[in-house]
Amino acid sequence: MYSIGIDIGTENSAAAITTIINGSMKSVIIPSGEGTPDGKTTSSYITFAGKNIYTGMPAKKMEKIYPDGTIKNFKRKIGTDYLFKTGNEFHTPQELTAILLTKIKMDAEIYLKDKIRDAVITVPAYFNDNQRNATKVAADLAGIKVKRLINEPTAAAIAYGFNQFLDERELNENVIVYDMGAGTLDVTILNIRKRTFSVLSTSGDTMLGGIEMTNALYNHLRSVFIKNNINIDSSEKIFYLKEFAEYAKIWLTYNYTISFSPSSVLSGDFTGRGNINIEITRDEFNSIIEPIIERSFRAIDEAFYKSGITKNNVNHLIFIGGPTKIPFLQNTVEKYLGIKALSGIDPMYTVAIGASIIAASKAEIREAIKTGIIFKDVTPLTLGNVIINDIVVPMIPANTRIPCSVTKPFTTVRDYQKEIVIKIVQGERPIGSYNELIGELRLTDLKPAPRGEVTIDVTYVIDRNGILRVSARDSSTGSENHIIIKKPINMDPEKIERIKSEVKKYYDSDMQIKNIAELMNNANEMLYRLKKIANFQSASGKISYYNISQDIIKLTDLIKNKDIKNLKTLIEKLKNDYNINY
Repeated sequence: MYSIGIDIGTENSAAAITTIINGSMKSVIIPSGEGTPDGKTTSSYITFAGKNIYTGMPAKKMEKIYPDGTIKNFKRKIGTDYLFKTGNEFHTPQELTAILLTKIKMDAEIYLKDKIRDAVITVPAYFNDNQRNATKVAADLAGIKVKRLINEPTAAAIAYGFNQFLDERELNENVIVYDMGAGTLDVTILNIRKRTFSVLSTSGDTMLGGIEMTNALYNHLRSVFIKNNINIDSSEKIFYLKEFAEYAKIWLTYNYTISFSPSSVLSGDFTGRGNINIEITRDEFNSIIEPIIERSFRAIDEAFYKSGITKNNVNHLIFIGGPTKIPFLQNTVEKYLGIKALSGIDPMYTVAIGASIIAASKAEIREAIKTGIIFKDVTPLTLGNVIINDIVVPMIPANTRIPCSVTKPFTTVRDYQKEIVIKIVQGERPIGSYNELIGELRLTDLKPAPRGEVTIDVTYVIDRNGILRVSARDSSTGSENHIIIKKPINMDPEKIERIKSEVKKYYDSDMQIKNIAELMNNANEMLYRLKKIANFQSASGKISYYNISQDIIKLTDLIKNKDIKNLKTLIEKLKNDYNINY
């Protein structure tokens, strides 16, 4: 039985196995059963045609025949409640991913002539808890035991870590991983110190990838056809022209020109000749995709900003994904970073190979390499609790290395409170309702006591797979409860990027709301303290009960009217008058 690595891609997926042969490690890509243009990857397509289900390249080829029954790009929706419709049926992203993984598993077992014991599966660095959980559910449905999930850029660095840095025991270098797939761009900066791989920062663009390049080339071709009075007046012709745009993109990656007949292209024959022949050069292609490549610089700059290092501190560049095979993209990114990319592994397979190394690392490789590997990924977004007046108390900030654990004390806000509900949110804004609510934890049987006298320890734990466990414990009674976040939160990669961009956009208004909320919390706490003093008449004889009552009335009135300016002044005065600190 074998342990393999699996890279689930938006457009293409791959599997690999790493073994020890004569004391040396060897990684091999497991070929797709039906064959693909490059012979090894599995197209991430599924077609429902009546009672038949087609997966991989057969499904991709049938998209023209069954456009309403063919589903692609479902990786973008994993972990959400989005449903894909084919005819009268609906399919979850988990179901579709499971179908794809089932095929990959079958192909691997046929190729290896043995069963698959388990697998290390890669996920994008920006995947949240639910997306990771959903991936594990899909693997379980496919009959695959998940040894662990690992971030794609980390897997890529590990692949090169073994191939490039194996003998450098004192290694301490920074690596930038530029991962452009069909639909998304991910930029990750890692530090590799000896055999510890630490993610310093992540960034990206969920609407930037090979698809955007294909669409740009399609628009160019369409304009060329129109200039030559060639009509594209049917859905079939549009389909073939889009297919040809993808074909031409790949062709110009390896060749300097492409010549074609428009009439042949619009009939599905990409190599046929006709009365009119058109030529597109690689230079033209480069000009078409140059704005798309330059868009990626924003993600690179953001990754550097978040990591705290500069371009001068980067030692290595790794490319991942089909579009990064384009020479112009490689040269442009290398020039922008001032560094040459590592070579030796096909960018299409780097992630799968890295995953397979991890899959084997606890078996054969441990005998060959005595030094262990440590992985330190990071959280993509901040996790926190929502307290009174909708304020977020961050528990685990974004870019915290995982696995990690943190405990913070909280308390009750009412006298003799019997239970507390902890709202768990994910996001970067200071106001709870502006973030994603990912779970609620209820703790009952609290110690009967006045407000603020019960301590509740709240603990967040993220395991090495990025799965979140939140627990709460009353330190007095020992009452405890916990939750593992599993429910969908409707957060796809596009939403993650939107959340990050909104932080700057709404910073001023958010801080104003937060400051007002904190002031109201302070005012209510002061009111509670004053009432307590009045009830017990414990003003030490220095201040009369009448004066306390008047201050309570004044403070209550300001709270009711949300008189922010006068509240600040009064609270500071009352702190001094009654020697109250909190």
